[in-house]
Parts: sequence; C-alpha cells; structure tokens
Amino acid sequence: MFAGPASKRANFQNRFALSIRARCMSELTRAHKKYKGNIKEIKNHIPKVISSIILCYKGFCGAYCSKHSLACRGSAGGKNKAKLYLPENCTLKIAISEEALLKTCIQIILGPESIDSTRLQTSTQKCEAVNRAYQTAMPKTVTFSRNCTGRIHSTILKLNHGLADSAIVKSEFTGAHLSKGSRVIAYLLKSKHNDMLKKTCAFQRRRKAARYLARKRRYALHSEIDYSKGLTDPKPNFSDISQLNDHSFS
Repeated sequence: MFAGPASKRANFQNRFALSIRARCMSELTRAHKKYKGNIKEIKNHIPKVISSIILCYKGFCGAYCSKHSLACRGSAGGKNKAKLYLPENCTLKIAISEEALLKTCIQIILGPESIDSTRLQTSTQKCEAVNRAYQTAMPKTVTFSRNCTGRIHSTILKLNHGLADSAIVKSEFTGAHLSKGSRVIAYLLKSKHNDMLKKTCAFQRRRKAARYLARKRRYALHSEIDYSKGLTDPKPNFSDISQLNDHSFS
C-alpha cells in the first residue's frame, strides 16, 4: 500500500492518516448538516459513504463519490479537496486485507457506536478558548494578589459582550465617561465592526478557502523536498578565513 524507501513510506503513511481523519470528520459534519441531526437517517447513509471513501482512495473517484459522498464531488468536481494531505493524482494499491483494515479504521469515526457517542456534535474548544482568555488576564507565572478578582470579572465581561460594549460599560460604571466622536469611540466602533465581520458566512468561507490553499502549499512541499538534519540551518561563510583554504580537507 505504501511503496518506496522507508523515509518516504513513513511520510506518506502519516499524510494518509491525516487525510483519512479529515475526510471522515468532513463526511460526519456534512451528514449532520444534511439530515439535521437525525441519527437514524445518518446511520442509513454512512455505510455508502464508507464504501465511497475506500473507492475514492483506490482511484475510482467518480459516479459513486458524486452520488453518495458528501465531501467529495467526484471527478466532475474539479479540484478534489477530499484528499487534501496527499499528492495530486494519488492512487493507492489497497489489497483485500488492507481494505478490511481501512474500513475498520474508518468506522472508529463513522461507525454506529461513534455516531451515537458524537450525536450532539460538541467539543471542548469553547472551554479551551475561555481558559486561554483567563490565562491572558491571569498568567500562571504572575500573582495578582490585589486585583485578581477585578481582572477576571473584566475578562468575563469582555467575553460576554465584546471589547467595545464592555469598555463602554466599565467607563460608565467608573465615572470616566467617553465623549462622542473621540478617538476611543472610533476605535471601539471599528473593533466591533471587525468582530461582527468575522462572524459572517462570507468571511468564514474566505478564511476556510485560504486555510485550504495554505495547507495544500505546505503539504506540497513534502513531495518536493526531502527533509534532512540541518537542512534549514544557515550556511557559514568561510571564504574570508585563509587558513581553511590552505588544506585539502577544508
């Protein structure tokens, strides 16, 4: 399944694992969106999705993908985003035993038990984001013995209402009123506009496309450059040192 030298084979295997995981997560997310969280309908459709994934990686990406897959549009889709981490026009020689093993790996995410376990589509990303904001205001390396409560409450207010509204609320509460038309008000309005812009669907689509292109360029370098130790280290210039040029081993 993974032919070639040991170094390239390990690299290709890691990229294949990333590609399979991304494909399964994309199929699961799109299935929840299409069937609006109906677990019964998702379970009925997922077996066809698993077969389409295996056929797609074997090189038969066509009518079956366009009919059953939710993440790959088949050969008519132009740029195939399903196999993002692998080289372009990549086909794998998957034996029958390897196909059964690959199906078992796919069912870790798309199996019936996994679908029941992830039926709510929740994650810990929101909790981690809040904890990161707390650590920004209250670093673990610094002890704020006098104003730790105020710093945490200020951070919570900013997370709930945004930077602009929280700053205005705090300024009004403390009696430091902000005059209309001032630079502070203009900055707050601009920051609020930028925050609202980042939540629009058009902005998120552009960012998603940009991340896809960046990831494609980054993983394309794996096919062109074989990494070796010291590849990115700066090369010293010994031309000005005459002693090194006098010997054959220089």
